[in-house]
Amino acid sequence: MSHGNRTKSQSEEFFTKRKLTFAKLSPVGRPLESSLTVREFVRGIRDAIVGHRNLHEIGIVHGDISAGNIILTRPDEKGITKGTLIDLDMASFR
Repeated sequence: MSHGNRTKSQSEEFFTKRKLTFAKLSPVGRPLESSLTVREFVRGIRDAIVGHRNLHEIGIVHGDISAGNIILTRPDEKGITKGTLIDLDMASFR
């Protein structure tokens, strides 16, 4: 395989050593579409909107809001499920 006119040292500079790191996390919730009631669905949307507003207030633009990026958390001690906005991969500061 030819790399054009690059010398070995140029190739070494071009290709940097990279290290892939990841963490396996336990699910903290379930998809919004798995809502068991209309109330749970609406609460999930409302909580995601509040989360979006909170991000906006500190200068963060989420960049990828969709139903797939809203999860419902496990019920708290009162049995209330809350919505959480996830996946900030596309987020940026404004």
